[in-house]
Amino acid sequence: MQKKLKDLLIVIVGNICLAFAVQAFIIPNAVLTGGVSGVALLLKPFIDIDISLLVIIINSLLYLVGCAVLGRKFAINTLVSSLTYPLAILFMEAYVDPIIVDPILAIIYGAVLVGVGIGLAVSTGASTGGMDIPPLIMNHYFHLEVSVGIMITDGLTIILGLYVYGIEKVLAGLLCTYITGIFVDKIIMLRYNKAKSIQIISTKNEEISKAINDELDRGTTVLPAYGGYTGDKRTVIMTVVPDREYPGVQQVIERIDKNAFIIVSDVKEVRGEGFTFPAENRKKC
Repeated sequence: MQKKLKDLLIVIVGNICLAFAVQAFIIPNAVLTGGVSGVALLLKPFIDIDISLLVIIINSLLYLVGCAVLGRKFAINTLVSSLTYPLAILFMEAYVDPIIVDPILAIIYGAVLVGVGIGLAVSTGASTGGMDIPPLIMNHYFHLEVSVGIMITDGLTIILGLYVYGIEKVLAGLLCTYITGIFVDKIIMLRYNKAKSIQIISTKNEEISKAINDELDRGTTVLPAYGGYTGDKRTVIMTVVPDREYPGVQQVIERIDKNAFIIVSDVKEVRGEGFTFPAENRKKC
């Protein structure tokens, strides 16, 4: 229950952030973005329906498709978004003054805040509605990163609007979409367990492995290997530790064998004992 309430709070904060970005930077500075409003504007010449009504229809259809594909959690959290965002916009209109700045500054700050808002909602398995839903569906079926999906869908929408907006607005809109995608990805990754995967080749592997087990309380895996040039048999120690613990591993290795060969890779997500749930005995790792 606590996790569900926390997720709902994150969705609400994300929508407030998005509403602030739209009201303070996007609309006052006429920054072109994708989204449902962009799609509606493209369809307007072909469908004789009011823009506002067309936006509602598209949003509703996307929401129903999202519910069918992404499930109950998505449906509930996105419904919260659908209620929070309009209220947040009304509040921003009443109490937040537009921030008129240089177009580049408007694009950067607007895109960053939009990315943070969308990222917060998406990180809970929800969305802010509208054109955030196709990227979530693409992620569900094709495992395409949500941030990349947003760049693709919004970018295509903006490019298709070239004849309406002109080349300058389109180029600015593509820049805005790119920055938004970057920050969506960064916010989503904050909720994952980022770590370092470390491979160690040393003549003192047993000592290093024991020190990592005993001093850092982290597990190690010993892999058999042999030198490609010499043919000598040796072992490789592999361990995975949270980013904050990497300096400790480095100090242990340098103390025992300054000539050790070390390969370090960034790991975006780690699941299992000692990471996503407490370890009763990490040394079994």
